[in-house]
This record gives sequence, C-alpha cells and structure tokens, in this order.
Amino acid sequence: MSFVQKYSSLIMLIISLGLFNTASWAEEGKAPASPTEVISHLNSALVFLKNGDVANATTHIKFARRISNSMTGDSPDLKAAKSTLFKALKYSKEGAPEKSTEEINNTIELFQKL
Repeated sequence: MSFVQKYSSLIMLIISLGLFNTASWAEEGKAPASPTEVISHLNSALVFLKNGDVANATTHIKFARRISNSMTGDSPDLKAAKSTLFKALKYSKEGAPEKSTEEINNTIELFQKL
C-alpha cells in the first residue's frame, strides 16, 4: 500500500471513531423524561381549557404526550396514563373541552402515582 492510501485509511478511521464517540455522548446526555414534566404541561393545558383557548391546550397536551411516549416501563399506571392522555388529546381536537378536562384530571392522577 502506498503512503497516501495508508494515510487516508488512518484519517478515515480516526474520523469515524470520533463521530461514533460523539453520538454516544449525545445519547448519554439525554435526560430521562419525568412525570413532573408531563404534569406541568397538563396543568398548563387545563388553564388554557378553562379560558377557552383550545388550540394552546392541544399544543400542551401534544407536548405531554410526546414526553410520555419517551417514558418506558411495564407499569399498568403508565399504560393507563398514556391511554387517558390520548383520549384527552382526541377530545381536545374534537372541540370537547369538558371531556378533555376530565381526561386530563384522570391523567394527572395516574402520573402522580408514578
């Protein structure tokens, strides 16, 4: 092998190891989702629903759902909370704030158990 081929192979190896190491650091730095984050978004959604602002409430419910989907576990409370959160989002999109508020309250209770 010529000097140029050896040198370019070595450079590619160094670059690929550096990229792999950076990707693993980024994954490790990701903080796990907590139920308090979900609860805070749901409480914000309740305030918006109370004021009649369904669009902002739906946005907060979506954020809460996205955070809850990153939570893992086999807990029946977690599965039930995710299910009721989905129902709350569905009712909010349909324009039924009373039903959405009821489901959000149920979801908050379930997430507080976790």
